Amino acid sequence: MKLDLVYLATIPYTPNGRSPEEGFDCWGFVLWYYKQQGIELLDIATPDNWKSKQISLKDYLNTFKDLVTEVKSYPIPGDIILLKDPDGLPYHMALMYSIEHMIHFLEGYGFHRSPFKYYKKCTHSIWRPNGKTDIHI
Repeated sequence: MKLDLVYLATIPYTPNGRSPEEGFDCWGFVLWYYKQQGIELLDIATPDNWKSKQISLKDYLNTFKDLVTEVKSYPIPGDIILLKDPDGLPYHMALMYSIEHMIHFLEGYGFHRSPFKYYKKCTHSIWRPNGKTDIHI
């Protein structure tokens, strides 16, 4: 599935949003993208859109169990980028779009294409679908 960046730019940021029709938050966008690829990740939405830190690192990583594997290499298109806050806790998701850019939905901005180099320092971990080499962005 080739992503249409112009179309994505028309979709609003919506807390706990899970579809193009209602809008996306960062996790909703990742869920939606992978569902289009035939990969169903567990939805772990919180009423306050992750801000309470109720979702632990273990909960995040358990959503990926048996579906994706953490990789220690530089991300490639289709990889999930898990970003951390200053305390080292995961708080945001993005998809690697190209060798240099990631795409994500940001509160207050909506869809955003960002150079990965600006987020590299706050990357918690990088995840890749198990057995999938045909993920295209």
